[in-house]
Amino acid sequence: MRFVAVQDPTGSWAVFDTVNEEPAEFAGRVLIGLTSHEAQWLTVAANEGAGAGKPAPVDHGQAGKAERRQLIVLQEKRERSSG
Repeated sequence: MRFVAVQDPTGSWAVFDTVNEEPAEFAGRVLIGLTSHEAQWLTVAANEGAGAGKPAPVDHGQAGKAERRQLIVLQEKRERSSG
């Protein structure tokens, strides 16, 4: 797998690109400071894109409409649970 979810020492999660050896990007956002659920979902989405022989959205900071909506939903849930 190219993309993996990793937990950092502070307890938050990130999606790491094992090819570029740096945090991945999705829809213009560097994927750090995530919840476990966000990191797992984004890792699956990135690996599905990479495995289909097309550029993964994480590589280019671009995402389809469905992925953007899902990311927004995840971010809103995170904000509600922390506030």
